[in-house]
Amino acid sequence: MHRLCADLSGILETPIEVHGDEGKVPTTRIQPIGLILNELVTNAAKHGAGRIDVKYRIMDGTHELSVCDEGQGLANDFNPGGSSGLGMKVVTTLAKQLGGQMTTQANPAGQGACFKVAYRM
Repeated sequence: MHRLCADLSGILETPIEVHGDEGKVPTTRIQPIGLILNELVTNAAKHGAGRIDVKYRIMDGTHELSVCDEGQGLANDFNPGGSSGLGMKVVTTLAKQLGGQMTTQANPAGQGACFKVAYRM
């Protein structure tokens, strides 16, 4: 994940901070996680502002990938499931493929948006 984000940081010309827990992820889940990560980081650079924070946490069997930016945040009526954008449809579909779901919220660290995909192993 660090390598992918380092590459994206250079391409997008946006600083990306990566933090994560150690753990095993089955190879069948690597591709959807990588695609979700790529889409969320690209969207954060395109629609957000400032540094992008990527976190991968494992808590009690639940894996959570979050991507947060420091932009204006989300509109009050933003609904990722109802979005007409292809990227949000892809992320929502891939999250379901993992047996999980995507949620959105304000960036807990301050200004901006935060997208989270959580699933159980």
